[in-house]
Amino acid sequence: MGAKLVKQIKTKVCMTCKKRKKVDYFYVHGVSVLGILMYHAHCIPCTNILMNKAKERRLEKINKSLPIEGKCTLCGETKLISEFRNWALLQRCKKCQGATEKRARINRKANLLLKGKVKCTGCLRTRLSKFFPKLEECNRCNECLSKADKIRRAKNKERDSAKRRAWYALNAERERRRASDWAKKHPELVKEIRKKYWKTHKDESRIRNIAWRKHNPEKHRAIYLRGGRRARETLSDPYVKNQLVNQQGYVYSEIPDNVVEMKRAQMDLTRAIREKHISRADRVRRSHHQESKSLGSIAR
Repeated sequence: MGAKLVKQIKTKVCMTCKKRKKVDYFYVHGVSVLGILMYHAHCIPCTNILMNKAKERRLEKINKSLPIEGKCTLCGETKLISEFRNWALLQRCKKCQGATEKRARINRKANLLLKGKVKCTGCLRTRLSKFFPKLEECNRCNECLSKADKIRRAKNKERDSAKRRAWYALNAERERRRASDWAKKHPELVKEIRKKYWKTHKDESRIRNIAWRKHNPEKHRAIYLRGGRRARETLSDPYVKNQLVNQQGYVYSEIPDNVVEMKRAQMDLTRAIREKHISRADRVRRSHHQESKSLGSIAR
């Protein structure tokens, strides 16, 4: 029988970042005589950083004595060194290396999907492959990718906002059309988003609206009239409540929903009766007009 395992360590301090982490964040170095697992002195993220730095130093030494031209080992063509991605490590041109990496990504994703479960390199959890949206590029789950994306956006906030402004300036009409089409398809979501924004930015919105109304009085009047016309036609809740306040003296905030529905039904019925009366009067008026025309023609 082999050596009996004794109590294993559960945490370890990284020599680079000086943080105490679980042993899952360290590479296994070996097993001691007593059967205790031994781990590297640096955690996995710090180890990767140190390896990349060493790789950069090695490449700097090699790049000092690079030739002007080189021959690709895949296509066999002689090209300038600038057309090679990394002449020091791989004598492959950018085109051939890109095609090789693309094939490798496709094969890698297919193999991982066949396994069904993948271990995340960020949180070190073994999860189903459906939680890995970028299996072709990396073994990181959607939660780790979103955290990394948030950190990146926080670091490059000004740069990203400048890029978005520049892109919007070049594609303003297209973006407005896309936003209006989406709003027409999802009216309920638009209402919820506007309500949430109003709750969190109430004072800012009021100040901005007041300033806009001062600078654009004609547009504001046109929008106000158009909104009032639409409210009258559709008998919206605010319009019906205002009618109750003006005619019967209700308090706007204390009007129950059933009273609003009853008032709306009453207004619908009144409109139907008025339209029927008007249409009947129009028919009588037309008949009298036709009779007068016929009598005039007979007198002539």
